[in-house]
Amino acid sequence: MNYKEMFLKGIMPDIEIYDVHGHIGTFSGTNRYNTDYKSVIDAMERNNVKITAISSADAIEGDLIRGNDEVVNAVNNSSGKLMGYITVNPLCDKGLIDEIVRLEDKNMCGIKYHPSYSKTAVNDEKMQECLEYINEKGFILLVH
Repeated sequence: MNYKEMFLKGIMPDIEIYDVHGHIGTFSGTNRYNTDYKSVIDAMERNNVKITAISSADAIEGDLIRGNDEVVNAVNNSSGKLMGYITVNPLCDKGLIDEIVRLEDKNMCGIKYHPSYSKTAVNDEKMQECLEYINEKGFILLVH
């Protein structure tokens, strides 16, 4: 029996699962419920997920500071079950590097960039300095 068949039958294999792409909050136009970090942790426990790296729907869609602060709070209150991405968005007033610097000592695991929501390609010149900083610091970059 493969892993898919096991999951479909409700059998949890004896493996550690790490989810590198999770969210808290609700994206506009969706009907998702229970998207606070505690609900994410409940789902993780039901599905044998050891750690999930999260970003915030609010940060991705435009309220960068509030959304990133929600991620920091979730990570700090998750007993090691959540890791957090710092979301950057070139359309926000806050400077890209300024937001990374503000949060880089807050136990975050990397940087999240969503080109389709920001309507800015990863190779756009607005992103150049930020990408150079990310590379210089050795941060993980998740490009959605």
